[in-house]
Amino acid sequence: MFCINCGTKLPDGAKFCFNCGARVPDLATDDAPEQAPAAEKGDAAPVVQNAVPAASAGAGQTGGEPVPAPKKETLPEVPGSHALILGRYPIDFPRPLALRRQLWAPFNREGARQRRLVGKYIREHLHVEDYTDPAALVEFLTRIIFDACEPAMDAAVEALMDHGIDFVSKKDLLDKLFEQYKETDLVRELAEDQAAISRYLEQLGEEKEMNKAHWQGGGFGITGAITGAVKAGMLNMASDGLSALGRAVTGNTYSGRAQRFIRQRLDSHNYAGMGASLADNIISVWLVNELVHVLEDSHKLPPFHFRTKEVKSRMDNLQVMLENGRYSNEKAMETLCECLTQTGATFSVYLAMAKLAPDAIPDILDVADTEGEGLSLAGSLWQDLHQKGDIAFPRWVDCLGVERGYAVRTPEEMAVLRYLMREYPEGYEGLRIVLVDASGVTLPFYPDLEEVSYYGFGDQLHFAYKGTEPIDFAAKKIRFYEIRFAPPYGEVAAAQVETFKQDAQKALDQGEQQQAAASYQAAADMGDREAMYRLGLVCRNLGEPEEASKWLQTAAELGDPDAAWEFYRQSVQDGSPESDYLFAAAKGGQGEASMQLGELYETGTEMEDGKDFDKAAKYYEQAAVLGIAGAAEALERTRKALHTPEFQETLFRNYQKYRDCDEERALDYLRRSAGLGYEEARRVLGIWDLKEAARLRQEEATDWAEVRTLYEESVDCGSPEGCWELALLKESGKGTAVDQEGADGLIRRAAEKGFGPACTRMGLEEARAGHGEAAFAWYQKGAAANDPQACLQAGLCREGGKAAQRIWKKPGNCWAEHGKVVWMRPGNPWSRWTWPWETHSRRQDALRRPWAVTKRQRKVKMPKP
Repeated sequence: MFCINCGTKLPDGAKFCFNCGARVPDLATDDAPEQAPAAEKGDAAPVVQNAVPAASAGAGQTGGEPVPAPKKETLPEVPGSHALILGRYPIDFPRPLALRRQLWAPFNREGARQRRLVGKYIREHLHVEDYTDPAALVEFLTRIIFDACEPAMDAAVEALMDHGIDFVSKKDLLDKLFEQYKETDLVRELAEDQAAISRYLEQLGEEKEMNKAHWQGGGFGITGAITGAVKAGMLNMASDGLSALGRAVTGNTYSGRAQRFIRQRLDSHNYAGMGASLADNIISVWLVNELVHVLEDSHKLPPFHFRTKEVKSRMDNLQVMLENGRYSNEKAMETLCECLTQTGATFSVYLAMAKLAPDAIPDILDVADTEGEGLSLAGSLWQDLHQKGDIAFPRWVDCLGVERGYAVRTPEEMAVLRYLMREYPEGYEGLRIVLVDASGVTLPFYPDLEEVSYYGFGDQLHFAYKGTEPIDFAAKKIRFYEIRFAPPYGEVAAAQVETFKQDAQKALDQGEQQQAAASYQAAADMGDREAMYRLGLVCRNLGEPEEASKWLQTAAELGDPDAAWEFYRQSVQDGSPESDYLFAAAKGGQGEASMQLGELYETGTEMEDGKDFDKAAKYYEQAAVLGIAGAAEALERTRKALHTPEFQETLFRNYQKYRDCDEERALDYLRRSAGLGYEEARRVLGIWDLKEAARLRQEEATDWAEVRTLYEESVDCGSPEGCWELALLKESGKGTAVDQEGADGLIRRAAEKGFGPACTRMGLEEARAGHGEAAFAWYQKGAAANDPQACLQAGLCREGGKAAQRIWKKPGNCWAEHGKVVWMRPGNPWSRWTWPWETHSRRQDALRRPWAVTKRQRKVKMPKP
C-alpha cells in the first residue's frame, strides 16, 4: 500500500501518510474502493466515488485522448493552524502538530479547570485532624481526584471512537492511569507515613511494657532494689498508678505521644496542592499521552517529530543574544513564533513572548487557547503582571458597598483578567468586580464578559470598543462608574444615557415611580451622576431610605452639589448631620446650601470657633448671586459686622488658639485678621513671613517664587525688613523679574521706616549724588537703628568734618567712581563691609571707606590711627 500523494510505502490499514500527512482511503477489496471513512469531529467527510469511472472510447489507443492523472486530495484545514501576533508575526503549525493541538485542547483546558476546582474543594472539605490512618486519607483524596477526572475519561473514549477506535474502554484507561497514580508522591509519601506510624506505635507498645516491668513512670521514675513478694506487689500497683498520673500531668501519655506523632506526619503535606496537580496531570498529561499513543499505533494520527530539546536550547541562546544586542525584539519574536511550530512544550515559549511584547498578550492568549493552554497561561501571567498590595478606595466606592475586587492598571492585565473570568467563572462567583487603579488609561471593552462591575479610581479613564450597535448593559449586568467610552461608541453610550433619563422623566410625569427608578438605575449603572442623584430622590419617594442614601451619597462624593445638599438634609432629619456634605454642596454652587452655611457662620451655630462674619459674608454673597431670597440683606448685615474691631480681635484670638496645634488653621485666622486691618495681626503676620522665608532660603533647592510671595505679604503688612528683602530679590532677579525701579522704591520705604541697612543704602546713594547733608541724615537714622555700617559711615563723616564735606560736594569725585566700581558690581553690595565682630583698627576702618583716594585728592588728610 502506497501514499497517492508522495508514494511512500505504508503499512496495511494506515489512515494517514506518516511522511506527508495525507489521508489514505480505505479499500474493501484488493481493487474495488470502499465507502469513505467517517470524517474527524468537525470536519466534512470527503466524497469518494464507489465505482471506477468508465474509460473513454479512445483511451489506450493510438491517437486517443491521454488518461488524466489522479487529482491530489485536498485535506481540510485544521482549526488553529494559522495565527498572527500583533498583525505582523505569522505562525503556521504543521498539519500533524495542528491535529495534536486540536486533540489535546479540551483536555488541557479541563485539566487547568480541575486543578483549581480540586484544590479549592480539598482546602474547604479536608480536615486532616479527623484522620489518624493514612490509608483512609489516601482513599478520600483518591476519590476526589478521580471523580474530577471521570468526565475527561468519558471524553477520551468518545474521541477515540470518533477516530474509529472502539477497542479501548473507560475501564482500560482508568486501569492504566491508576497504575501511574500509585507511583505518585502523594501515594508514596502517605505509604511512608503509614509505615512510620506503625513502627512508632510498635515502639510505644514495647516501651510501655518495659516501663511496666521496670516500674518506671513517665514523670517520676521509681527505682531501687525491692525485696519481698508482698512489698513488690504493692509497689507494682503503686508504680502503675504513679506512672499514669505522671504522664497525664506532664502531657506525655502514650496516647498523647502517638497522636502528636501522627499529626506531625500527616500535617506535613500540602494536600490541596498535591491533589490539584495530580488532577491536572491525569487529564492533560497522562490521558492525552495515552490518546496520542493509541491513535499513532492505529495510524489514525500522522507522526510528528518534536524538537523540544532544540527549542529549549534556542530559547536559552535567544535570551543571551537579546542581552548582548545581537537580536532585535522583532527578530526574537520571529524566532519564538518559529519555536511554537516545533515543540509540544509551548508554555515557556508563550511566557517568553509575553515578556518580550506585553502588548501582544491578547493575541498570545488566543493562540494558547487553540491548544487549551490559555487558562494556565492566563493564571501565570496574572501572577506576574498583577501588582500585589492594598489600594486606597475612593469614598464613593465605599458608598456603593464595594470592599474587594481585582485591581488592573494596564490593558494587558485587563485582557488576562477577562480570559480568567470567562474560562474559569467558578473562581469569580460573587466577586466579578474590576477596580481600575490608574489614570489616563484606555482599556479594551469585552461585551462577552457579562455580570461585571467596573470602578474607575483615576482620571481620564476610557473603554475602547469599535462597535456602534447599542449594548444592552442592563441585560448583561454590566456596570461601570467613572469610566467613559472613547469614540466611536462614546456617542452611542451618551445617547443611551440620555434616553434612559428621558424615559425616567416620562414615567415620573405619569406617576410610575418604579419604572422611573428602573430607567434611572440603568443610567446610573453607566456612571451618570445626575441619574444617581435622581435615583436617590425616587427611592426616597418610594420609601427606601437606605437605597436613597446610598445613591445620594455616591452622587455627592462624585461631585454633584444638589445630591450633597439633599444628602445633608436627609442626615439632619435622621439626627446625625453630615456637615461635610453641606460644605461640598455650597462649594459646588448649590444656592440653598450656601444660604444655610452663611446662617450657621453668622450665628455660630454648630461652629467650633463661634461666629465668623467673614465666611458668612462669603456664602451669603454666593447665595445672592444664585438668586436665593434674603441673601442680599444678609450679606449687607454681615459686611457691617465684618469691619468691627471686636470681630477682628476674635479672629486674632482664634489664631492664638490654634498656633501651637494647627498651624494651617491658625494662619488662616491670622491672615484674615490682618486683611481686615487689625494691627497686631499685621505685625505678627509680617514677622512670620520673614521667618518662613528665611527657613526656605536655607533649603538646598530654594523655591524663590515662594520666598518672594512671603516677602510681598510682609510688605503688605507694613514690614520694613520685608521691603528691604523684596528689593534685593528684585535687584537680583530671584523669584521675579529684575526691577531696579521697584527695588529703589522699596528701599526708600524701608529707609523711611527706619530699617538700618536701607538707611545706609540711601545714604550711600545720596553721597554718590553729592548730597552730603542728606547722606549724613540717612546715616544718622541708620545709626539710630543700630545698623553697624550706618554707625561707621556717620562716624567717618564726623571725623572727616569739613574736608569730608568738600569731598562730597566736589563734582566728579570718587563717589561716582565708587558707584561704577562697587555698586554696579554684580553680587551683594555689602560684601566689602567690615562688621563690628571682625577685628580691625580705626586706620583699617578709614581705609575701607567706600571711596578711593586719587592722586589729585591726597591733600585730604586721612585720620591718624
